[in-house]
Amino acid sequence: MTARDRARESRPRLRRALLCAALVAAASGCRRQESASDGLGRHVVVLVPGYAGGRMMMGPGAGALRRATGAETRVFTYSDWGLRRPIPEYSQQLEDYIRGLRLGPLDRLDLVAFSMGGLVCRHYLEVRGGPANRLVTVCTPHGGTTKGAGFVRASDSLRDLQPGSEFLEALNALPRRRDVEYHSVFLARDRTVRPPESARLPGAANHQVPGSLHGLAPFNPRVRRAVLEVMTARSGD
Repeated sequence: MTARDRARESRPRLRRALLCAALVAAASGCRRQESASDGLGRHVVVLVPGYAGGRMMMGPGAGALRRATGAETRVFTYSDWGLRRPIPEYSQQLEDYIRGLRLGPLDRLDLVAFSMGGLVCRHYLEVRGGPANRLVTVCTPHGGTTKGAGFVRASDSLRDLQPGSEFLEALNALPRRRDVEYHSVFLARDRTVRPPESARLPGAANHQVPGSLHGLAPFNPRVRRAVLEVMTARSGD
């Protein structure tokens, strides 16, 4: 076999070796890129519904937040739509749910809660000491509401929502956490949060939005815009 023939036979082997080397290098580059991305941590937003609320109430807002922030959005749901149990039990359910997300020390967690859900989140943060970076409540009766007063014997959660309830007295005696950024977005003439000033949260950034229809607040464009402005702002702005 001549030298020229040996050279021809070695060319395919050389091409295969170069191709394999290129594939290995590309795979290594991908692994390095994934590791760098993982090092930035996850950004998770958990949406918490109000009384008698579930995925239909919070789902559209989850999609809008995902598109605006690029965050991983999750919708938490109660065991019974939030209808009957005391609010601290729903807080325990929220704590169990968040623990199941397996967040790491580099991950960010924001909570966006509607109505009663804001009190569930505050109990999770201020009583249970659960982790979170930011809480945005929407039309939450932080000081309670007389709405539903005639049904408190049938619903522990409605009992807890009444102004002056044992639950609210204990919760509102606690200070806001310094490591959590608090915001309260609420309607100027909310027909469900009575009295209206109950929607203001001491120690939080309060954002008043025109409107009166409490049940439609999660779908109100002005409310949604206010929430998105808070969620896309840098912490501390």
